[in-house]
Amino acid sequence: MKFRTPRFPVAKFLLFLIIFALGVGFGYKYYEGIQSKQVVISEKNNSKAFVSEIYDKIKENYWNNISDAELLDLFKLSMDRNGGNLSVTKFENKDKFLESLDKTAANFKDEQKNKFIVTVISQVLASLSPAGRSGLYTQKNEEQLKNTVSNINPDKDLYKDLGLAKGASEEAVKQNFEQKSEELKKDRSPEAQEKLKKLTYAKEVLSSKDKKEKYDQKGIEPTIFTKTMDSWILYLQFKKFSPTSLEEFQKAFEQYKEDPQLKALILDLRGNIGGAIDQTAYLLGFFLGKGQYAFDFYHKGEYLPFKTPNDKLPGVSKYKQVIVLIDQNSQSSAEMLAA
Repeated sequence: MKFRTPRFPVAKFLLFLIIFALGVGFGYKYYEGIQSKQVVISEKNNSKAFVSEIYDKIKENYWNNISDAELLDLFKLSMDRNGGNLSVTKFENKDKFLESLDKTAANFKDEQKNKFIVTVISQVLASLSPAGRSGLYTQKNEEQLKNTVSNINPDKDLYKDLGLAKGASEEAVKQNFEQKSEELKKDRSPEAQEKLKKLTYAKEVLSSKDKKEKYDQKGIEPTIFTKTMDSWILYLQFKKFSPTSLEEFQKAFEQYKEDPQLKALILDLRGNIGGAIDQTAYLLGFFLGKGQYAFDFYHKGEYLPFKTPNDKLPGVSKYKQVIVLIDQNSQSSAEMLAA
């Protein structure tokens, strides 16, 4: 939910509220839904309208059933903690709460008033279960979230890691990698090994036509890497869920479907924190086939069952042995895929 306000300074940098209904795993789909909504606050009493919108969005979008009494108690507790000095023990309803907040904030100077309102809201959001997953996002936070979901790191330059100019050819990438990696392999220091790791990753991304194209165009890094082991095992490392993961997954198996020697699959989900929950049913469909039970989506006390919408992926059925690797950092959609 985006906010535009001409007079309330806080809303100039608190551009939207995002509530993670199921944590990181639900982040991508939910984020897309919020992005499509635009809320314009009226000029009159913007601070009150700003808080009112947040209150309503919590009631509407929070994954669990939360009563007005519970939510009002959270706001009162936060106001008390931040110098509200309230005379009432409870708020009767939302309107009474907003009136009290408005009167309390009026006792502060403009800058302190803004800080008070932001702090109250932020503490309420952070207290919603799971704790710390909900909050007010600045414009900078919004951009960071979009980049995280899309697997874009604007601070990273894979070409620079290889000592090349952006857009260098695949041949130049391979040549520079061979030269620099030979030098680093001779150095056993931790620093050299870390540089070699970065160099290897840059080469893997930029020496693949599809991966290089996505990186050159939008800075998108791949989420899936493959290699064969002992000629009969396909190792597939799935680092995270992103908007490109489905396509990457299909292309990974397409690449090896004609190889008659491959009989076993290692699916590495270690460190995969999930995301893009709307893709999970499709990924499960690649293994289970169409119309199979995938998972339940829980919202406001109700369970909505999801089934796989697609057929098995050609080339998957030949893997008679499948090993799934997970660790304590495998979360959300990655956990569902593993299960």
